Amino acid sequence: MTRSRRLYSLLRVAATQEQQAAKVLGETQHLFQQQQHQLGEMSDYREEYAQRCQSVGRNGISAQQLQQLQSFLARLDQAIYQQKQQVERSSQLLEQKRKGWFAVRSQVKALEKLQDRYQREERNLAAYHEQAEMDDRNQHNFRVEGTDNF
Repeated sequence: MTRSRRLYSLLRVAATQEQQAAKVLGETQHLFQQQQHQLGEMSDYREEYAQRCQSVGRNGISAQQLQQLQSFLARLDQAIYQQKQQVERSSQLLEQKRKGWFAVRSQVKALEKLQDRYQREERNLAAYHEQAEMDDRNQHNFRVEGTDNF
């Protein structure tokens, strides 16, 4: 079995690992985008709610209503803070998965390059052997033809 043929099995395994890493990277990217979107919606809702509170406050509200509004805003702020932390963790995980995919991809590219080199060497060697065989035949034919004339 040729070196390029033996390397082919290893290359297939590496390519499968690359596909799996790409799939995980895509899923992680999707999750990250969802979490970013959710954070944006939460922040937008908080801003809208704060503006409504200001509008209502201008018309006058009771101390109890003000306290409830402030309590709700505090809970929203806490939820937003937690979501920001989750987005940050997802960002770090995404970067980790991206680096993992890139490492596997680099390995696949290196194996492909090595396989190409092996195949090129094997073709050159086969061409060399074929040429040597043809030269031997020609020399043999020349000797045989040369002895027939005497």
